[in-house]
Amino acid sequence: ALYEHVLRVPLFVRWPAALRAGTTCDAAMEHVDLVPTLLDWADLPAAEGCHGRSRAAQLASGAGAEAHDENYAVYSGSGRFFFSVRAYRRGSWKYVYAPHGGHELYDLGRDPEERVNLIDHEAHAATRRELRGHMVEAMRRRGDPLASVAEADLGEVKA
Repeated sequence: ALYEHVLRVPLFVRWPAALRAGTTCDAAMEHVDLVPTLLDWADLPAAEGCHGRSRAAQLASGAGAEAHDENYAVYSGSGRFFFSVRAYRRGSWKYVYAPHGGHELYDLGRDPEERVNLIDHEAHAATRRELRGHMVEAMRRRGDPLASVAEADLGEVKA
């Protein structure tokens, strides 16, 4: 499951040359951001083909969540008992794409426990469309094998 309580895992870093002791940062960071960040701190060039982005400046400044406003999460299931799921978060909104059905849309600012699925609420149709488009673009950038499936499946997304 790609619930926020599963995805938002604290990260502790000690790098005296780059970080002031006691600095905290609430910005979301993906696993793919770790390598570019460490390379940046070590003054080494970015790894070719790496999907992540350096978060060194944000971590050093203690930037808040607004500093990195998007997150893309992947769970690739076997298909027998566990199915693949993708989640895309931008600001307080989160879209969950399940190729087997059961898409979800949450306003995490009002519903941090992800209990009220707004996917079929017409009042949020524009948000749903926007998040789907951003999610498919994130899938393409990362070479996600489900990108073409999502493009065909979601209908509202323009290729």
